Amino acid sequence: SIILEILDQIAFEARESDFVDQKSGVSARLNISAYENLVSAVERRMILNNETKGVARLNDFWAIVPSITGKVELVFEGEQEGAYQVALTLIHAAVKTVFLRHFANPEQKRSTKDKNPYGVLLAWFAGGNEISFLSNESEDIFISKLNQVSGLKAIGQLKMDKSNDSNAYMELILHGLAEFQLISKELIGQHAHFRDDLAGALGDLGSDEMDN
Repeated sequence: SIILEILDQIAFEARESDFVDQKSGVSARLNISAYENLVSAVERRMILNNETKGVARLNDFWAIVPSITGKVELVFEGEQEGAYQVALTLIHAAVKTVFLRHFANPEQKRSTKDKNPYGVLLAWFAGGNEISFLSNESEDIFISKLNQVSGLKAIGQLKMDKSNDSNAYMELILHGLAEFQLISKELIGQHAHFRDDLAGALGDLGSDEMDN
């Protein structure tokens, strides 16, 4: 599972982080606690939506923040940064690492003949389209939103030979591209919003020029 892979990677990131006191080590229970909290988030969503099945999402990772902050000791710089922010930093680093294991580096230089695998997807966002995910929304709504993003399903399905969970890969692509700042990601509580900030800025600039 791609979700479990990211969970495991968070512990590795913590063991290499300058914010974490490496002398104290990272609790072996971090992964266990994070997994338990993630399952609880999925169960909560199932109850709210009267669903009999549930699948963990990257957007559920808000639930594992207490597992991280409670299982690592921070150095002075980490305390200055704040435990919550350090937890988010570790999650973001893990997402970026796992993303690069499975998909092409979006910053990799390509020849003019090589097609950008993210071209259609980025063009969709550049056109002013946006997408938002709420942790408590049903599986059907979540999947329908993923399928709205042009080019996303085609990239996610490249992993179908190894896993049938293309939805998790599709979500990972969005979060991964956000880590490279090719699209923006805004996290507000249990809400994740993806957009292209430059598209909005260019649109506003064009409107101003027309007004003048």
